[in-house]
Amino acid sequence: MKKKIRIFGVLLCVMLFTAVCGCSKDSLIVEKEVRRRESTGDSWTVMLYMSASSLDENYTRAADVLNSLSYDLPKNINVVVEINGDEKWGIDGIKSDKIQDFAVQKNGLREIYETGVKNMGDAKTYADFLNRTIEKYPADKYISIIWGESGGPLSGVAHDASNEYNSLTPSEIASGLASTETKLDLIGFDTGMMANLDVATTLVPYADYMVAAEDIMPESGWDYRKLLEYISENPNVGAAQAGQIICDSAYENASDQMQELMIMSVIDLSDITSLAQDFDTLAHGLAADCEDIDKLRSMTARINLAHFVGANSPWEGYSDLVDLKSFQNAGYSAVRSNYARIEKTISRAVIYKIAGELHDDSCGISVYYPKARDTQEINEYKKLCTSSGYKEFIDKIMADDAIENRTADYKATPSYEIYQSAMANNTMTAEPDLSGKYLLSVDNPDVIAMTGVNLYKYDEETGMYLFLRHDNDTYYSNIANTYEYKLNNKVTELNKIPVSVYKVNDYGQSEMYSIPIIYKDKLSSLRVLAKVEDLKRSYSIVGIWEGYNSKTGILDSSMEIPSAGDSIIPVYETYGGEKGSYLQGKKLTLVFGGLNIKDKSLEDGEYLLSYTAEDVYGNKTESNTTNVTAIKGKMQITK
Repeated sequence: MKKKIRIFGVLLCVMLFTAVCGCSKDSLIVEKEVRRRESTGDSWTVMLYMSASSLDENYTRAADVLNSLSYDLPKNINVVVEINGDEKWGIDGIKSDKIQDFAVQKNGLREIYETGVKNMGDAKTYADFLNRTIEKYPADKYISIIWGESGGPLSGVAHDASNEYNSLTPSEIASGLASTETKLDLIGFDTGMMANLDVATTLVPYADYMVAAEDIMPESGWDYRKLLEYISENPNVGAAQAGQIICDSAYENASDQMQELMIMSVIDLSDITSLAQDFDTLAHGLAADCEDIDKLRSMTARINLAHFVGANSPWEGYSDLVDLKSFQNAGYSAVRSNYARIEKTISRAVIYKIAGELHDDSCGISVYYPKARDTQEINEYKKLCTSSGYKEFIDKIMADDAIENRTADYKATPSYEIYQSAMANNTMTAEPDLSGKYLLSVDNPDVIAMTGVNLYKYDEETGMYLFLRHDNDTYYSNIANTYEYKLNNKVTELNKIPVSVYKVNDYGQSEMYSIPIIYKDKLSSLRVLAKVEDLKRSYSIVGIWEGYNSKTGILDSSMEIPSAGDSIIPVYETYGGEKGSYLQGKKLTLVFGGLNIKDKSLEDGEYLLSYTAEDVYGNKTESNTTNVTAIKGKMQITK
């Protein structure tokens, strides 16, 4: 009898919880305004802006957020959500052909405004929502939260899937905020890669604090219930404390593997102006050093190896965002000039951060750097950038006449004069010496910033050479005037099949790699983390990730762990193949045990080696190839 009573009690609790929280999708939208508990202190108005996106199409994330909002708010706390819904959300009362505003109640969401469908990536739509809500719910403190997807500061946020993925850029967000004539206490981005210096600089006049992720924001996103509970019970706290709760609860909300990648910060916008000024001083110094070919070579090499966030490989795409502290350290270690040492200004501006293991050394705010050398992207960035020194720096490292609105002429620098003279008679030859070392001879090494060695394996079925890896472990000898590569007889295998790997980031004792694959009929990247101990790598799966979508401007926010029964097809670049083309390998169907990743000795067979040299202006040249034979795991160069 006691057992039956206990079960009935559990069922009753579940029914009551559903009735109070409105957690069922069918009962989420309610019609009547409910009585609220008495005020607890200072008044807050929280404005959540939610655009239809592939987060809903692919992961039903919007429904999860909306179902988590229902809370017994006191009279001093008002939470309003603006939604451009999607029929794929599957929520009764959310309309795909309307813009709707909802007030959060303890039993669900009550519609308070409706209009025809509009573009959520338009500054006016955002501005109208802010003005309408502030007028209806005046408060002591205001929070604006933009939810959705992001491609970083250039691509923007809140990509509207119903309007060709149009998004809000930082300048459009600033325009929307300026129209309110009400300064926010906090602006937050429930999306990735918006903890960025240019974003923060743009928003300085319009908010006191900003909360955002510097790297990928997990699909799990923010824990809104924790935020509402905190400000309801602690209404007299400042916005900075609310920002800290947002960071901590989002981190706790994420899966273990995504926590390693996370870094979120609370940024005091009142200190961003000082940080921007110090960064400008640093940038002017770096720009001046671009006049010296030796300093230019060292700078570009070290910055390319700095701590980048987001996508950072040929198959994932490039977000072109680097941690600001890492950028500063790379520049300083290259030229040993102080300029403005910006660590103190960073620590004043970034007042709180929470980071996974891989971001222990990150500062919580990024800066754009054109690693991919995309001309159109650089032209867009120069419209956003407010630092004259950094524009000058970019103009001097980009030997590209298509760069617009130049503040400096790269052709007028002594570095470029040396470069032109060197490249006119520069040849590269890769070959082994008598002792078996694999060497690269370059007539003019002064213009080479980085070198690396490519390994290709001969595939008998197709008669083509398949790319396996690029290794930057090369050394330059001033005495011999050659680059040297010590032959590495290891390749990475996925369930005993050699796969191609691309290094994404080096975190000291750990390295992130991207393995290009086809998964669920989509070209994706299998991200794996290699922990290095005693020169040996042990691998763990981070997740399958689609990376940066150049068509939509969105960075994927979900990393899926494959399970038994799933199929994966490795893909490979081919030697001499067209850019962007690839060859499919053998399909792997996962069984119990999933994916097993190991470094193994080379299989017997024929291989190619070649060097790739990147010059000081980012141009890459591949050398002649050298034939290699693997016998019992050992490499023998064929002469």
